[in-house]
Amino acid sequence: MAVCDASYRFTFIEVGAGGREGDTNAFTHSKLGKAVLSDSLEFPGNELLNGISTPYFMVGNDVFPLISRLMKPYGSRKRDVPERIFNHRLNRARRCIDNAFGILCAKWMAVQRTQLSNPDTAQKVVAACCSLHNFVLRTSPADQYLPKDLDAHTLTHTKYIRDNIKKYVNSSSASLQNEAAEV
Repeated sequence: MAVCDASYRFTFIEVGAGGREGDTNAFTHSKLGKAVLSDSLEFPGNELLNGISTPYFMVGNDVFPLISRLMKPYGSRKRDVPERIFNHRLNRARRCIDNAFGILCAKWMAVQRTQLSNPDTAQKVVAACCSLHNFVLRTSPADQYLPKDLDAHTLTHTKYIRDNIKKYVNSSSASLQNEAAEV
């Protein structure tokens, strides 16, 4: 389980869940998941979006629970255009973690293939590679490490918050993103 910032630096990692466990189970049992689900993780104070107090949140994919600190896309059933645009933009933000792991795997051979070591050693190798990844991002010019084609950049109440964030995110929609969301 990992979290990263917009610069592909890991801000949280927890290595140890089995690959067959699945994202939902791994999240629920991780320290991060427990803290997010109990709302005990320290986030910055709420900000006003469209005049509504809105909490800071992390972005997850559709397997994660929708809670005020964890936004996920709208379901796939009959979404209107604003919801499709919101999903497209939310998924672009979520791709940061996918890209961070992609960069990690491309640059560190130790995580490119199935680990041939025992689980305890494999956990240490993955954690070390994540730390080295962050170190190199902090100390090297981005063009030397990042791939050249990488783009740099209560339930009812929670649904209301997501709708408000959707309005805010979609308020300055570009025609290209509208077209991309209609696919």
